[in-house]
Amino acid sequence: MRVHAARHLIQFTTDPLTIIAEKMGFPSIHAFSSRFFKMVEGTTPSFYRS
Repeated sequence: MRVHAARHLIQFTTDPLTIIAEKMGFPSIHAFSSRFFKMVEGTTPSFYRS
């Protein structure tokens, strides 16, 4: 569920990834990018956004 919410925010908002990480409950952008998003999606949030 958090993956779906994160993907939606990355695609449809201009919020910085640090803000999205905070909204998803992660203490840092690194924990969000490397441990969560990349593990589940296979790519980084910034690559996913582009």
